[in-house]
Amino acid sequence: YISYLDSVEYFRPRVARTAVYHEILMAYLAWARKRGFTTAHLWACPPQRGNNFIFWCHPQHQRTPSKDRLLQWYKAMLKKS
Repeated sequence: YISYLDSVEYFRPRVARTAVYHEILMAYLAWARKRGFTTAHLWACPPQRGNNFIFWCHPQHQRTPSKDRLLQWYKAMLKKS
């Protein structure tokens, strides 16, 4: 069960952020598969504005993804893996 992924937009270079986060998740899922797990559950519900999951604060201008956008993000990662 994977829950509460979080990011801040200070990651540089910004254009690599999605690719790096996808790679981290794909590596984790590959590791879990090697350990014998066959199923993974992903929590794909965006936070309410002002809620912080892991990082204690986010820039005011950072957008929070919609539920549809977040699902699209996860599906793109799963398609790659």
